[in-house]
Amino acid sequence: MLDNTMRVRCGDAISNVNINSVSGTIAKSTPDSIITRFHTRSKFAERLFDDETPHVLLNRRGLHTAVNVIVLQVMLCGEGELLAEYIREEKED
Repeated sequence: MLDNTMRVRCGDAISNVNINSVSGTIAKSTPDSIITRFHTRSKFAERLFDDETPHVLLNRRGLHTAVNVIVLQVMLCGEGELLAEYIREEKED
């Protein structure tokens, strides 16, 4: 986390400017995970962050199939843009 304070001078006036921001990286935590970038207001975000069944749609031969996923980590990377790492939820037989 960055927490910087700068003193800005404009003529005879001096102002303090505080910048609080997060800095870091997102790295794959498992070889089978997927990292993707999307907007917070997208349909993808609605599906990925669904309270009951987080899922993504896969397009196979023109057919959309819902696959349940587990979100591992999320990072804000721009104005309303997110990076998320997720993995398919494995069903036990």
